[in-house]
Amino acid sequence: MANKIQANQAEIERALVEIVAKIAAIDVAKVSLERELRGEYLVDSLSTAEFVMGVEEAFDIELENDAVEKAFKRRPMTVRTVAELVRVSEF
Repeated sequence: MANKIQANQAEIERALVEIVAKIAAIDVAKVSLERELRGEYLVDSLSTAEFVMGVEEAFDIELENDAVEKAFKRRPMTVRTVAELVRVSEF
């Protein structure tokens, strides 16, 4: 996770929306920045794993499974909160 993300919040959010839309098989316009990811878009552990892999690939970072699980348990994770964590590399 040593890479510094060279994108602003809006660019990160756009990329995350595209990842979520692809996994949930919905139009990007239907993905809300404020809805909780788990349950709404990521319905099982497989879709959550696909999301994590998509984030890693899109931003050329490596996320530890334990860190991701803790982040999802610590607070509701939305596209916006994930974007903030990615931007400051605090996953």
